[in-house]
Formats: sequence, structure tokens, C-alpha cells
Amino acid sequence: LHEGGTAPAVLNAANEVAVSAYLDESAGFMDIPSVVSAALDAHGNGAATELGPILEADRWAREFAASCLNGNRSKIRS
Repeated sequence: LHEGGTAPAVLNAANEVAVSAYLDESAGFMDIPSVVSAALDAHGNGAATELGPILEADRWAREFAASCLNGNRSKIRS
């Protein structure tokens, strides 16, 4: 959150996807911070002076997190 820009949108979106996967028992509890961290590491933080980049960061992070949880676990650090 301290980074600002589009990073908070990425953090929130990836967290929502990972928590949802945990709640429906398709992911473990410790997958949550791993997925969020992987999303933040892969994200190219940008300016958030308009709504468009924020919405795009949210969309990207949701797709990235879902990809991590749906068979592409190589993106997640152990």
C-alpha cells in the first residue's frame, strides 16, 4: 500500500481471488500471501491518477491470481 499507484488495486484484487479460493477449499491458507506476493512482484506499478489504470490493474491481478491458483503454480514463490 505504501508504494501507491496501482499496487493497492493489485493487492486487493489478488487477495480477493486467493481468499475466495481458500473459502471454497480449492487453495490452502498459505496460498493467500503467496499469490498476493507473486501478483505484486509481477505487476508493473503505474500511476493511479485516473480510474482506467486502476480498473486495468484490478482486472490483470484477478486473472494473474486465478492463473496461479488454476495450475500455473510456478508463478508462486514457495
